[in-house]
Amino acid sequence: MASALGQAGLAGDENRHLRSAKTSPDRLSPPLASHLHCPPDTGLIGATRDAIRRRLGQGAPTIEEIAGALGVRVRTLQRRLAANGITYSWLVGQVRVEEAKRLLRETNLTHTKIAAALAYSDPAHFTRAFVRWTGATPRAYRYRERARAAEAPREAS
Repeated sequence: MASALGQAGLAGDENRHLRSAKTSPDRLSPPLASHLHCPPDTGLIGATRDAIRRRLGQGAPTIEEIAGALGVRVRTLQRRLAANGITYSWLVGQVRVEEAKRLLRETNLTHTKIAAALAYSDPAHFTRAFVRWTGATPRAYRYRERARAAEAPREAS
């Protein structure tokens, strides 16, 4: 399971400073909320990831909210995450970076709307966290990924 969690290429040490934002729930319009992608995943960690992903549009979900949604006690969730070498805040950061990358690649949403969709109280906080995760600004990442996508069909022919 730990290998599935490393898909975004983040090491736990790089994310030790990530904290889940404690923001008031910002309700997103249905079209914006529909951009939050919830692919299926298995096991408690996968279910936790999915629950976090589904709730990001309503504010940063607390571990208490997620544990309740999963029908487990907070301590049980913490213990099971720790058994896989991760923390809840690291997992929230992982989900955020995956969603941020996907939204930047696949949508034309502004950075402000992406920050809101990922439960950041301020777009500047999102930008700083994104640079910490990827080494690039959201704008540079979007430009680079779209340039790669445009080049891919040419290389195939």
